[in-house]
Amino acid sequence: MSLRAATKRGVVEGEGLEILQDHEQAFRRIALPGLYEEGNSGLGEGSDRGWEQLTKIVVGGLPGSGKTTFAKLLAEKLGFRYVGTGAIFRSLAKDRGMSLEEFSRYAEAHDEIDRMLDEEQVRQAQEGDVVVDSRLGAWMIDDADLKVCLIASLDERARRAAGRDCLEPEEARRKVAEREKSEKKRYREFYGIDVTELERFDLIVNSETFSPDQIFNIVVAALQQVKSRSKQGS
Repeated sequence: MSLRAATKRGVVEGEGLEILQDHEQAFRRIALPGLYEEGNSGLGEGSDRGWEQLTKIVVGGLPGSGKTTFAKLLAEKLGFRYVGTGAIFRSLAKDRGMSLEEFSRYAEAHDEIDRMLDEEQVRQAQEGDVVVDSRLGAWMIDDADLKVCLIASLDERARRAAGRDCLEPEEARRKVAEREKSEKKRYREFYGIDVTELERFDLIVNSETFSPDQIFNIVVAALQQVKSRSKQGS
């Protein structure tokens, strides 16, 4: 595949970017002009960078919104580290022999679970060049360069959960709604945070309207503007 074809697929048409080893640096220069200076080894590598601070991106959203799928995609394409609190939460539930719903109810009475997860995401985010997949990241990582929230209807989120977890549609809808209610209750009681207040986010994207690759292009454009503004103000 030529560089032009790889770039066109990923940046212009958004039909599934394939970053080949030989084209990765050139792609980044095209996708993120102004962020990638000549001579740097890459966005997520080395210390000779074209901007002063390391980059922190937060991706949030309700269960089933597609935030984890997208956050992993974003981290992979930018060459950043991926930090996902959801995976840790699932692992803790599995270790205790609980479903996500059961463990969510357990966590309502044991705030050390959420506090441990939140402290870990903040610690890892400070290392920079990271994509943090977290419901509370927009509040916990206040100095993030870009805070992205993915949204989708309950019906669509339930449909995705049904396919992922091999559930009947109605059962998936019930589980998604129950988990959402539990998380909202925990975060309000433990931190005084209302996760429905989307004003904390810089960018809100409907994942029913746009594919993950299209959302990637939108986020890259927003990040470019943020970094350009930051550079002008320095």
